[in-house]
Parts: sequence; C-alpha cells; structure tokens
Amino acid sequence: MMAKPKRSSLWNAERNKNYWHEKDTHEAATEAALRGEPVAARLGEVFDEMSEDERDFIEFLVLSEFRKIIAEFEIDLLKRLVSKDLLQLRPGVGTRFMQAYQTSFSVPEAIWEALNEGREKLFNLGGRSTADRILDLRRRLGENLDGIVPIQSAAGSENGN
Repeated sequence: MMAKPKRSSLWNAERNKNYWHEKDTHEAATEAALRGEPVAARLGEVFDEMSEDERDFIEFLVLSEFRKIIAEFEIDLLKRLVSKDLLQLRPGVGTRFMQAYQTSFSVPEAIWEALNEGREKLFNLGGRSTADRILDLRRRLGENLDGIVPIQSAAGSENGN
C-alpha cells in the first residue's frame, strides 16, 4: 500500500497574522465611520459644501442641543443629511417607528463633538444671543421643522448626549 502524500495546509502563521490584522483594521474603520470620525476630520470642508438649509438645520440642532430627533423618514432635508453622513438613522428603532413612517436620527458622536468645538467658527451668531439665533433659524427653516421631535436623554436633558 502506497503512503498518501502529506497535505500542506493553506493556513499558516503569516496568513493567520494577515487575517487578524485585516479584520482589526476593518473593525476599527467601521467603528470610526459609525462615530463619524472621517466626516468630523474634514467638517469645515463638508460644511462649506452644504446647502443653506442643510447648514441652518445642523446649526439649529447644535444651538438647540438636539443631537437626536424623531422625524418622518421621507423628509428630503434629513435624507440629504443622512447621505452626507451628518445624520445617521439610529439602529434598532425601525420596527417601532417606521410603521408610522417615522424614525429616529442622530448626529454621530464625533461630528457632534466637532460641531460643538467649532461652533464659533462654523456658526455666525452676528452678535445675537443663542435664543435669538434659534428663533431666526426656526423662521428660516419653516416647514423643515414640522414634525421633528427632539429625543430626551435618560438624564432628562434635551441635548441627547
């Protein structure tokens, strides 16, 4: 009887090392994207490319301290902000809210932090108080604010942090 040739393994130490490196790299990139880090890193550039109503809406959220909101799923302004990764559809709420064509949105954490850190540079209050600017933004945004409800955080503050 002839001995079977020894089979060589396709999995070796080098492939194992590469596999885990690629997995870890992908996992870190995915987590960074979920936190909004790539957009936050170039927020000034992104802000310059936004339309006036998009900038006004983001400014309204920041000045009002509304990081998380509930709104109709099909609002064009929100869809545009989601497509630019400035808003995320929050996971785990679809079955409850989508039946009413509403869902919750949130500004990713890293973007929220960057917006708050750069608010003096990004938002021109023009010497007005924050409350006056919020009233001005409410008038400017008009119907874009219809049906938008801030989500209260567990601590009871409106900022959603």
